[in-house]
Amino acid sequence: MEHQSVIELLGLDPFGRVFLVFSFVLLLAPYMQDKDFGVLKIPSFSDAATRKLRVLGPGLFLGGLLLSVPFLSPKTTASEPRNEELLREARSAYDSGDYLSAAGFFERLCSLGVSDACYFLGRQYSNGEGVAEDEAKAARLFRKACDSGNMDGCNGLGVHFANGEGVAEDDWKAVELLRKACDGGVAKGCHNLANHYALGEGVPKDEVRAADLYRRACDSGFMPGCEHLGVLYVEGEGVAEDDAKAVELFRKACDGGDLRGCNNLAIQYANGEGVTEDDAKAVGLYRNTCDRGDMYGCTSLGIHYANGEGVAEDDAKAVELFRKACDGGDVHGCNYLGIHYANGEGVAEDEAKAADFFRKACAGGLVKACSALSA
Repeated sequence: MEHQSVIELLGLDPFGRVFLVFSFVLLLAPYMQDKDFGVLKIPSFSDAATRKLRVLGPGLFLGGLLLSVPFLSPKTTASEPRNEELLREARSAYDSGDYLSAAGFFERLCSLGVSDACYFLGRQYSNGEGVAEDEAKAARLFRKACDSGNMDGCNGLGVHFANGEGVAEDDWKAVELLRKACDGGVAKGCHNLANHYALGEGVPKDEVRAADLYRRACDSGFMPGCEHLGVLYVEGEGVAEDDAKAVELFRKACDGGDLRGCNNLAIQYANGEGVTEDDAKAVGLYRNTCDRGDMYGCTSLGIHYANGEGVAEDDAKAVELFRKACDGGDVHGCNYLGIHYANGEGVAEDEAKAADFFRKACAGGLVKACSALSA
């Protein structure tokens, strides 16, 4: 924030500059008598006047300097409320999908030192929203926000170091930044830091510490933290295995809008782990996530239709769901679609199409699809 001097505080900026020049002339006058500078001629002085000037000149000049130095408390100007108003307008534009206008607002405000604006502009450059995607610029903006005290910016920069996006990959630096964000109250920062402890990236692997951090994120309302903590309870990593506790956490995550939480809750219902087995509830949860764009949910729902679990068996519906999942990038959906074409289930048997889908799943890293191609 900008500081101001006494002269600025009193609104005497022009007078202050004139005063400094005048006092500087008085400072030099006793030593430059009878000098003619064209625009200024310094006269000669009596001995008494010279002695007085040698005291008065330095005193006035030093006083003028002190009054001109911007060392007082941060000034509050009319621009600050205006900046807050512009930030609200920028957030409103962003939330409504007007990314181009939002970027313009954020860029202007970031140049004025508004750290929140730097963070949001960094997000836009990272996601290519209203601007060309530029991870290096995003990282610079996150750094600027972080250095100005914006903890979301520290989290964003930490993620970039973890992934090597716009900066050289550096897990140690990522952990440092994510810890700063977490300690600064950013729940997502705690969650991301937990991931590093869970995987042993940038820190020694520590599942107990990971569980504590996921719990901290979950308790702060970050639903992926609840989902990840639930997984640890299922697997008994960092905490005692407890399927009932896992179900509780998955349900909380799902109710909070986390689709992975819903999918994991569906798995618990389908397997009867920590809850009474109920395929119909599993189907309902998978349908919910599929309808909201989660391709794993679509594949899982397709499996239930193919097997008649929780719904009437319907291979044609299963094929429809597998196709949707495959088109959406889920390699398991592609693999199941290949199986149905190979067996003529829900579609006419077509070995060529089956091979195409197996090939697509194999290219996505699914080993069993590669095996199906060579069978």
